[in-house]
Amino acid sequence: MCLFLMIGRHKTTVFMDAKESSTVFEQKRIVEGILKRPPDEQRLYKDDQLLDDDGIRGPARLSCRM
Repeated sequence: MCLFLMIGRHKTTVFMDAKESSTVFEQKRIVEGILKRPPDEQRLYKDDQLLDDDGIRGPARLSCRM
């Protein structure tokens, strides 16, 4: 199944799609290619809860803090 994500950072909003089985770290790698920030400088949140890099995220709106 394909998920559609919206990731916001300051005045930048990134829309992307991903497989439901992809990990948070894989999503950070995609964000790295767009925003030029390495994964270790990114923190992805769902509902104000920090997501673990090894975790698999479900359908959600994520926010990115760098």
